[in-house]
Amino acid sequence: MEPMIRGKVVACLIGGMLLNSGAQQESVTPLAQTEAETGLIDGTVIYGDGKPVKNATVYAVPLGQDMGAIIPHADTDEAGHFAIHIFPSWFGEFAVAAKKEDEDFADMSQQFYSDGKFETVTLTSTNRTANVTIRLGLKAGVLLGTVTDAETGAPLSPCAELKRASEPNNYIRGSGLVIARYRLLVPPTPTS
Repeated sequence: MEPMIRGKVVACLIGGMLLNSGAQQESVTPLAQTEAETGLIDGTVIYGDGKPVKNATVYAVPLGQDMGAIIPHADTDEAGHFAIHIFPSWFGEFAVAAKKEDEDFADMSQQFYSDGKFETVTLTSTNRTANVTIRLGLKAGVLLGTVTDAETGAPLSPCAELKRASEPNNYIRGSGLVIARYRLLVPPTPTS
């Protein structure tokens, strides 16, 4: 019974705001969902030696559904902990992966760097939470360079496309991915 009452109150408040919007040019802020209504993916990011990773970025990439929004993500705190809140309309399977590019750990949510090896979790209306520990793998190689016009020496901002020789369909590319002075992370060669 309570959700129905809340729904009527929200509808009245929104209706009242819309009626008043012509008289007052105030912006209408949508009501936020409470943490109890959202899902939660949380956990810890650690280095290979088990120490926590501070200021890594963790992504929860929806699998099997198109995402017309910013990929849910969060940064880790001093203890390597992160918490990502997920809207119920996005529930399903997620790839959970981290990056810390300033220390040469690439964005492992991208197939090019991970070969599809990342933690996966599933959120549902009856299972709204998941806890994962993400261990950063091998550091990436770093490719540094500068792109300039051969005749004038003027800096250029090129497009980039990196492909694996053994898997030409596994690549990363993008316009604006690099600038004239660039730093690209190259996947490491696994030792196993």
